[in-house]
Amino acid sequence: MPATATDIRSQWRDRTVDRARDVTVPLPPRLLAAIAIDHATYASSALLATADDLLPGERTFERVVQRATHDIWHITWGAGSRTEMHDHGGSTGALYVVEGTLVEHRPHPARTGRTQREVLHERSYHAMPAAHVHVVANESHRRATSIHVYSPPLTTMQHYETADRSGLHVVRREVIDPATLGPDGRPAHR
Repeated sequence: MPATATDIRSQWRDRTVDRARDVTVPLPPRLLAAIAIDHATYASSALLATADDLLPGERTFERVVQRATHDIWHITWGAGSRTEMHDHGGSTGALYVVEGTLVEHRPHPARTGRTQREVLHERSYHAMPAAHVHVVANESHRRATSIHVYSPPLTTMQHYETADRSGLHVVRREVIDPATLGPDGRPAHR
């Protein structure tokens, strides 16, 4: 029987208290998955509502919670949208698909040029270690919505390109604006 979000939280409760004192130590990815599932379960329907005017190929993202130990992002994916190949700047993470289907592509460990592909169906999650590099795509013809949780909170991302047999090359480093939340701790309106 799969573990519930409550089971995962209970399993990591003692470790979380110790880790909360040192925000440079990431929370475990399975705990982040439980946080994402809880957030999706208890978030208001307005938060999870997808925009009707989202064009194919477009996606929107917003940091909706920021704590000392983690942050939570809401991403809406238009049909055919995708990220560049990227990491999460040393943060561990979890991705929970609220609606629709997403596909994750990861570089092959043997550097064969082929990627590993994993389909992430509605109500499934994917835990990501700190060194995780991937592309996430909505390869379907309908919108998708996902919740992403990172620990420590996301501050940078590196974007990559692949070169045959020589591995990944950083093409740019993105600094995440810490002001994505308003002064009251609520999401800033864009």
